[in-house]
Amino acid sequence: MKKPFACILMFLFLFALTSCTPKLPNNLDTHINSSYTAEYEDMTLEGMMILSPEGQLYLDVSTPDELYGLSFSWDESFTIGFRGLNASTEYGYLPDTAFAQIIKDVCDDLCQSDADFCKSEGELYLVKGAVKGKEYVVYTDIDGVIKRIIVPKSKLKLYLENQ
Repeated sequence: MKKPFACILMFLFLFALTSCTPKLPNNLDTHINSSYTAEYEDMTLEGMMILSPEGQLYLDVSTPDELYGLSFSWDESFTIGFRGLNASTEYGYLPDTAFAQIIKDVCDDLCQSDADFCKSEGELYLVKGAVKGKEYVVYTDIDGVIKRIIVPKSKLKLYLENQ
């Protein structure tokens, strides 16, 4: 009588443990087409961000007013634009500390590696990584859709609005 009862208790205990494990997204959706708000150092930036799963990235800035019309595009080449004036090069020549370059580096890392969801925080799920000596945290929803990108060392917080 004791052995069947012990087996039943063991089964219930294992079942309880597996039901406590939080469900994590299956994969990261690296397609972004969203407006954003970013806190970078002492600035607040707003604009549009488009990312393809292949790593092609487009960023534009609409606020602050001084930067209105600034855009960055990485596809086969790098293009930087400001109010209709564009310059293209084979490679991007932004410093590693530039807002757009930090976002590009994180997006490249996300597109080139498998996401490792580590835990949930409320309704959001975390992916952690590091690129060029900077750790980052990406927050997603249950479907793996990116909602936030945080790079603490660079004092960057990017919030995707309608993603």
